[in-house]
Formats: sequence, C-alpha cells, structure tokens
Amino acid sequence: MPLLSRRDLLTHLAQLSAVGAGALALPGCYGDSTYDLDRETATQWAERAAALEQGGVYTPAAPGEWAGKEAAHTPTATLMDMGGALTVKAFVNHVMTAEHWISGVYFRDQDNNVFFLQELSYTDGDPGAEKGVTVYAQVPAGVTAVTAFAYCNLHDCWRSETVSRAAAAT
Repeated sequence: MPLLSRRDLLTHLAQLSAVGAGALALPGCYGDSTYDLDRETATQWAERAAALEQGGVYTPAAPGEWAGKEAAHTPTATLMDMGGALTVKAFVNHVMTAEHWISGVYFRDQDNNVFFLQELSYTDGDPGAEKGVTVYAQVPAGVTAVTAFAYCNLHDCWRSETVSRAAAAT
C-alpha cells in the first residue's frame, strides 16, 4: 500500500502551495471520476479501515470500555486552506512509545468513503513533542465533510467530530 513519509507529504504540500491545487494531487483518493486514486489502493484503504473498526469506533460521548481515555485518543480534525488546496489535519494527543501508540490515522468523506489512510510506527510522533501525532491530507474536490479516525494499538478506534467544507470557508 503506497504511503507518504512525513517528509514527502510536507514536500508535496509545499508544492501544492506554490503551484495551486489543480496542478498536483496527493496520492490518496479513488480511481474513478470523483477522486484521483487507483481502485486497488482505494480498496486496500477501505478494507484496512473496516478491519480497524471491527472492535467498534469510540467517541468522547460513547467511550465504551475506554471511559477516561477520550482526551488522549480522540483525533481533532481541522480543515485548512494551503495555498488554494483544502487540507485536513488530524491531531491525536497520544503517547507514541514502543508499547503504546497510534498505529493508523485515516479520513472518511460525507459518504463514508476512505480518501486517505496512513499507517504509523511509534517513532512517527510529532518531532520534539512528548506526545502527539499529526497527519495531513489534501481534501479531494467534491468532499463536503471530513471525519478523522485514529487507531490505538491498545484502545481501539476513535472518531473525531465531522468538519465541513462550508464551516471551513467561514
């Protein structure tokens, strides 16, 4: 499954910022007329997300057996204009150690389609931070709402609040 390194992603975002969203597309979306991604990758991402969600998806309002773990596991999704390209940022305020880490972050659109998925290692935490991991993805044209998901190797899958393109424009 093709994944971008943090360095490649930042380089790509800088290129998008410099030339505008129409010129480049992040690897990540579907292989049809809606998004720019080959069908095989889209299928792999959808299957991987479904596997991560098998144990349930938790939220601050419904933490299940993980009550008290909400603050460290619930991703925060933020939409940002990056030089004309709408980008979504997911941040999870979680430790990243060999024993306990966020092992994957992905985004779903308003139709529940996965348009970006990144597997993580415990070494992928935010540089210089005691805890936290941040993942960025370009929001494809046609996406009106985005929800971030984060998977903890010990405490299952957590969902952010959904953010909308309309709210980002205001």
